[in-house]
This record gives sequence, structure tokens and C-alpha cells, in this order.
Amino acid sequence: MITIGQILRQRQQLLQRLAQFPDILNGSFFERELNGKARLYLSRIVNGTQRQVYISHKHRATVENALKQYRELQKIIDQLCETNLQLLKLSKDGQWPTLDDTANGNNVESL
Repeated sequence: MITIGQILRQRQQLLQRLAQFPDILNGSFFERELNGKARLYLSRIVNGTQRQVYISHKHRATVENALKQYRELQKIIDQLCETNLQLLKLSKDGQWPTLDDTANGNNVESL
């Protein structure tokens, strides 16, 4: 049986992991040939419009790493959403439980 305290600690760990991703980019990274030369682009949707940004070859590794960080960040956010949903289900009064609540035994149950 998982307790609300365990869920809250899991949420805190997820929130701390978010700070590990300062250099993020979203979009699609691709290469296309123009005038016989390979060109790199980052394609993004901005306000409903597709935007393509030229990326120099010297920035390729940086952009690829930033896109990877974005995907990892999305996974953490999905886990955080699931954790928050568990907390809402366990809350009796409609308020987000806190670690203080678990210490005092207020308004919390365990799964």
C-alpha cells in the first residue's frame, strides 16, 4: 500500500529533476540539401504557424541535446501529472495534500 507521504516525496523528486533541464528546445530537426550543400533546420509551430530556423553545423550537437532534454522533460511532466492525480484522488477536502498534512494525519488516506 502506497501512502500519501510516499506520493508527495515522489512529486518532490520529480520537481527537483525539472531544474536539470535548462537548455531545452522543441520541434523537429532535419537536414535538407540546397544548392548541393546540406543545411540543418529546426522546425517549430509558433502561434499555429510553422517556422523553420536555419541551424549552423557547429550547433548541431547542441540542438540535438536540447531536443533530447525536451523529450526527457515531457516524460517527467507526464509522471508529475499522474502523481498529482493520485494526490487529488486521496484528498478529502479538495485541497492539495502536503507533507505537513501527512505528519499531522490531516485529510489524507493511503492507497
